[in-house]
Amino acid sequence: MINKIPRLGAGNRALILGVTLAVSSAANAQTFGYEESESSAEQARDVAITKDHKDGGSQQRQAAVMAGDVRKEERAPAVTESPDVSRTPATALIDNDSEFDAIVTQVARQAVDRVALLDGQSRSRVVAASVDLVQRFVIVRLDAGFVPATYGPAFEDQVSLINNAILHVAEKVEPLRGVKYLYGGYDIHHYFPEIKAADDKARRAGELRRMAEESRAARREAAAASDGNVDKELIHLLEREASRKVSAHVQANNVLRVIGVKVTIDVSRQRILADIGEGYRPEPDGDEMFLQELAVTLRHHTEKTGLAISGVDIHFQGKPLEYYYPDELRVPEQALRRSVNQSALVSSGHGLVRVHPHLSWEWQRPDAFGSREDMITPPFGDELQRLLEARSGLTVHRARSRSLDLHPESDRPWEQMSSRYHLKDVLPQRADIWNSLPNDMNNDREVREDIRARPLYANHLDAGTMISLHTNGHETNVPRGLEVYYHFSKAQDRPLAESVLCNMREIIRAQPGYEQFPVRNTASDGRHGENRIATMPSVLVEIAYHSNPDDFAALQDPVFRTASMKGVEKGVRLFREGKVCEPFKLNRLPDVSMVVGSSQELPMTFLGNPQYPVTMEFTIANCSTPGACKATQTVFDDPAEPIKANMRCRGVLAGIARWSVVLRDVDGVVTAPVEFQQTCHKPGAA
Repeated sequence: MINKIPRLGAGNRALILGVTLAVSSAANAQTFGYEESESSAEQARDVAITKDHKDGGSQQRQAAVMAGDVRKEERAPAVTESPDVSRTPATALIDNDSEFDAIVTQVARQAVDRVALLDGQSRSRVVAASVDLVQRFVIVRLDAGFVPATYGPAFEDQVSLINNAILHVAEKVEPLRGVKYLYGGYDIHHYFPEIKAADDKARRAGELRRMAEESRAARREAAAASDGNVDKELIHLLEREASRKVSAHVQANNVLRVIGVKVTIDVSRQRILADIGEGYRPEPDGDEMFLQELAVTLRHHTEKTGLAISGVDIHFQGKPLEYYYPDELRVPEQALRRSVNQSALVSSGHGLVRVHPHLSWEWQRPDAFGSREDMITPPFGDELQRLLEARSGLTVHRARSRSLDLHPESDRPWEQMSSRYHLKDVLPQRADIWNSLPNDMNNDREVREDIRARPLYANHLDAGTMISLHTNGHETNVPRGLEVYYHFSKAQDRPLAESVLCNMREIIRAQPGYEQFPVRNTASDGRHGENRIATMPSVLVEIAYHSNPDDFAALQDPVFRTASMKGVEKGVRLFREGKVCEPFKLNRLPDVSMVVGSSQELPMTFLGNPQYPVTMEFTIANCSTPGACKATQTVFDDPAEPIKANMRCRGVLAGIARWSVVLRDVDGVVTAPVEFQQTCHKPGAA
């Protein structure tokens, strides 16, 4: 029986998980068990499991015994805790990730040592486990010799036994999604590629069936909602506008065709579905900007009628684009990441690209008021890099160059070039990053390679976060405002998108002149290649509309640039810290009554995540004796220092002061004023 776990380092508390583990000094086989209680009543109920596994018969029972989760009829010992932590949550006893990893490694080592070896297996000399608290997986690293000669049910049962043992202990600290194994640095599919091929084929078939069914259900629901709640004239307008835009886009490529578009609106889900008919279906990652503008058009016209729209889905001949390109548009497996990853990639769109077949160098975005997105976004990237390094302490990489030297092929400054060519220069041997579509014959091939190069570079860097900065555009100058996108198939990235959007809203609207700047209520799901291909949390920020004169003026304003990028940085930082964006709010203050000549401290408690230093500002709402009350400002530099006011009643004069108090952080975010009353009275006259 294993009694307790040793201390895992100076200053760390022993970890008691209800079940506890340590390396036994006895010669007999190690086992998992519950810590025994010192009370006689618990000892009376504690019956050790002594029956040999062979008598039990099934592997299921062996798994239950190893996991310490034997069925009640087998008289499992009662789960008890050591007296000194009997009311302390297990998570409170974990000092850091390395301590948790040490516990899980110990459990994994014992579990691996217990299982019977299969044909071709040798006992793994290395057993190391770690817990990814972001993706919520345990990663177990073993020797390649632990790979069996064949893959089959016996091996799956063996893995299941080890899984049960690890998760039984680890999930007492954190809820986890499962266990992943690396054998000599590779997953099991490296050794049995035929298993991966079969799994991929089955998964693809399942995804296609799911997408087809979701598409049919979405059309049915949207049609029902449209018929019952949406003005048919609005539907007619949307279909006419969508058909006009799609047909013009196709005809611009010398294809004379009118493309029909069927539009439905699901009022309950606040979504538009545009189903484009025969004659137009883009390549993977193709026409992203056109499809974005089409979605903006449909949303803009609909919202003018008073209907709220949270997203726009675009299908092609009844199915999403992923149906036609399941391999090309599949979301790659997300990397297992820890919060300690101190790096980020900042990508500023777009830049010059070479257009085939005539190989001319062209901007990716049109001129707007004498400028264009390609050169508006890099200074925003500079500001975001500075803030991420100074405030978040991150190492920041850039997808585009900021050099003024000439790019030899185009004879244009490097800062004008898109990411594809910068990455070709930086990583000439990694053509798979910057030349990922070598066999593509379309004239926009290098445009799509540029889109793909940015997240592929982030994956190469093993960055912890990817932020793509863009400005939005439309054929009219009406739509405006800030939007943040995450990929619809990466719902795990939505909290990052919501955090960035929320904090940008807070800081931008705290600046004079931008109090009413338009910001979407929630983050939007999209299909951007930058977000899809990235294997880390990634979002795309549409800072403002360069096609709108008011937004364009904001994009040229250094105040707006700094405020918006402070919001992005703060959103990333709070997401990494597991904090939720909430309004900066000063809590209610009680009235105070004091004897003249005395003083009293008044704590200022608040909600939100202000950027320090924070200033406490007192202004006079009313003063019973003119001149006796004085407005003050006090600066607090240290977030660990409580914010409090030192209330005084000077001299011998009695009276009443009514104060109005706000807290203002260094970014200009200010709480709503809170009033309270201070009464100074003579002794015995309260």
